[in-house]
Amino acid sequence: MPFDVEVTQFLRPDGLQQKQTTTLDNMAAQPHYVAMRAAGCRLTAENIHGQVSLCIEHPEGDFRHKIVANGPLIQRAIEEMLVSFTPEKLADWARANAEPLDEDGFGEPDEDVA
Repeated sequence: MPFDVEVTQFLRPDGLQQKQTTTLDNMAAQPHYVAMRAAGCRLTAENIHGQVSLCIEHPEGDFRHKIVANGPLIQRAIEEMLVSFTPEKLADWARANAEPLDEDGFGEPDEDVA
């Protein structure tokens, strides 16, 4: 059975945010959508010159990002992004993004890389 998800669309030219609803067919994505929302994330979309930039956005940045052609591939791309979402992956991402930056804007190298 299909289910609806909320997507915040950024409108040109000034980035006005408008909430939209789209229907997804892949029920395997539904629990991931619920987990994503519970983790404080949202889906966003922006039409850029005939392509659509899709994100799973967290208050601290874009967790997942995908660019697709405008049209029916949007729902499939959203489903793929959602199915790849887990709270554990979000926590790993947040830890990696919390690493302090040095004076050049880079994090410290891993010990095994140096």
